[in-house]
Amino acid sequence: MHLHISVHGPAFTHVEFASAIREIRQYQKSTDLLLRKAPFQRLVREIAQGAMDDLRFKESALEGLQEAAEAYLVGSCPAWMGKLANASATA
Repeated sequence: MHLHISVHGPAFTHVEFASAIREIRQYQKSTDLLLRKAPFQRLVREIAQGAMDDLRFKESALEGLQEAAEAYLVGSCPAWMGKLANASATA
């Protein structure tokens, strides 16, 4: 018997869901950056350019922003994955 998890999207089997949770936990333990530096820095500069012209960033500031963004994203994954599992179990 396979549990199919779907909330307005493609269905995931219990095995796929468990695999995704393992992968998320692995990323949470890792200290490596998940996103490539250059695209992330371009995105930050593009967003900042919309707020103010002629902004400059120190390398350490961009690294700090990237680390904080990745920590937030990886830290929030188990929360939405748990909500997804609970929603499908009650559906």
